[in-house]
Amino acid sequence: MGAGTHEEALALDERTLEALRRVLGVEHPDTLRTATGLAADLADVGRVEEAVDLGEETLGVQRRVLGVEHPNTLATAHNLAVRLAAVGRVEEARTRCAPCATTV
Repeated sequence: MGAGTHEEALALDERTLEALRRVLGVEHPDTLRTATGLAADLADVGRVEEAVDLGEETLGVQRRVLGVEHPNTLATAHNLAVRLAAVGRVEEARTRCAPCATTV
């Protein structure tokens, strides 16, 4: 897949997330799932800082709505820790992932 195609797909994902937030709300499971997927896609194409920002935002909502021990919350926390480490924020990554290790 070419770079243009990836960017087009990301643009579609971003528009989808905006629509879900507007129609279903930021706390809806479909909105959270889409945000998590978009964060992964952003990281995959090297837009790691954006992925971290979206991951932090999504994790905050998941912790509040789903709880800290929910599997989706734990997966998002793990993914965020990986991305934080990728941008050199290793200590923060360890802190973020600590609940993952103690819950599983």
